[in-house]
Amino acid sequence: MIFRSLKGILLANAIIETGAGVVVVLSPSLLMLDSAEAPSTTSLNLGRLYGIAAITIGLFSYLIYTYGESAKLIRFTALTIVGFHLAVGLHYYGLYAGSMGVHPGIFTLHLTLALIFIMIYLKKT
Repeated sequence: MIFRSLKGILLANAIIETGAGVVVVLSPSLLMLDSAEAPSTTSLNLGRLYGIAAITIGLFSYLIYTYGESAKLIRFTALTIVGFHLAVGLHYYGLYAGSMGVHPGIFTLHLTLALIFIMIYLKKT
């Protein structure tokens, strides 16, 4: 099972963030709600940057999963991942609630991951 230790959070995050990042880099318009207007060049470029950041976070998670031997490093990285997903989820919820045209799946995914990862963290520590 993937969650035998806190390293499971790192591996799950690596898979999810890298996969989502690749999808967003290839199709950044997925971050927006469907609208009559085509997304602006600025929105598409910001979407691609978000995808690149997601890939980077995923690769970082994988490197710590693979080479991290310090229990403190793994514990604090897992907490940082929880904080990241909570912050992104709340930020995108605010954008969605303010009718800024972002897809509700963004905040739903990040808040769900934050909840799942914090439950695993609390169970494993």
